[in-house]
Amino acid sequence: MGKLTGAALILVGCMGLVASWLRAQKGRQRVAAELIRILASWEYSLEREKYRLIEFLEGCQSSEAPVERLRTELIQALLTHSYESGAALWADVLENNRASLDLGEAMWELFSAADGVFFGTSSRESLRCAAVCRKHMEECLERERQEFRRKQRVYMPVGMLGGVLLIIWLI
Repeated sequence: MGKLTGAALILVGCMGLVASWLRAQKGRQRVAAELIRILASWEYSLEREKYRLIEFLEGCQSSEAPVERLRTELIQALLTHSYESGAALWADVLENNRASLDLGEAMWELFSAADGVFFGTSSRESLRCAAVCRKHMEECLERERQEFRRKQRVYMPVGMLGGVLLIIWLI
């Protein structure tokens, strides 16, 4: 009876590890997609509505908690005027939220270099930066999704096979 219970616990543990990896990867993709959506919304707002950044951020809610924390911190910093430049504000706020955003390295590099999108010297420059940044982030997200599908096809069977082998080894 103990061996059977142990075997079941090992299998459940392996399934839990695989499920945890899947959940983390999908969460990372959702955050990246939400950031791309915000960039597209900002691009539209600049082009059509002529919103200021603070007005845009106050009206742009996010369903993803890390993105919402980033938005809230940006609003707080903009309202207090505590930074000498937009680039310094962007770098500091992003660094504070790096762990919670959990973006891949390529996506992080693109997004952290996007200070010109929100703090450009003119609307035209901000629009150009937003279009370029959004395009590159979409490409990066698509590569990440393809890599995820490739890894998923490997990790799922290997994780379960590893659990079965561990059971056989322990019995």
